Amino acid sequence: MKTDKPVSIQSRDYWFKIVEFLQQNWALIEPSADGTGCIVFFFGDTSGVFDRLEFVSVEEAETALIHNGFARFAADKNAQGFLAAPKPPFHESKHPNGNIYSSGKFWDNAPLARRKPKRTKRQRATVIVEIAGEILLTETRKGLVLLPGGGFDRGELAIAAAARELHEETGLEATTLAHLFNYESETTYHNVFHAVAHGTPVAGDDAVRLIFIKGDALASSINISPATRVIMDKFAKLSAAGSV
Repeated sequence: MKTDKPVSIQSRDYWFKIVEFLQQNWALIEPSADGTGCIVFFFGDTSGVFDRLEFVSVEEAETALIHNGFARFAADKNAQGFLAAPKPPFHESKHPNGNIYSSGKFWDNAPLARRKPKRTKRQRATVIVEIAGEILLTETRKGLVLLPGGGFDRGELAIAAAARELHEETGLEATTLAHLFNYESETTYHNVFHAVAHGTPVAGDDAVRLIFIKGDALASSINISPATRVIMDKFAKLSAAGSV
């Protein structure tokens, strides 16, 4: 049943699903004005909006539409040959069977329910310590070269983790630790510290060998991790600017 109340929809990227002979359900994905998600409007051939669903992103909405038998009209040349998308203005309407999608009666959220939540990135204390003008690096059992450091113990502060990891991997005792900056790689959130330390450096814990490097880490042929190269380059620029 059609009512006179208009519905404002700006999108014209139509999606469709053939439900009966010569009858289609249509959908348009309308991003929220504040950018926090989107609404999918469902309507019939006469532009009457009979249902709505909310999603956290356009990508999620598109995934759900495809899983539930909808197809993008602009990508289906065959459908364009015998169907015509409903034209605005859109208006409020009612489906004979009620809210068929938002009620879950004819809607399956399985692909969204199976999605794994995003993993929180690992926090790492990463330490830059210079000895005789060279930066101390550690080599792992897999041959990857990193700055000394590691994850936090439960309830441990970043600065405490930095001192502990430096000692465990290199045998050095930090006399001072200064936080330089944070750097976020694809997998890890690095809390980067500059240390002044004393003692004789000896590889231990996760480190099988210690390496000293001087100069441009980005140009080095050593198997330095991409994140370590970026961090060392940022440190070099800070040093050149007199900020360390």
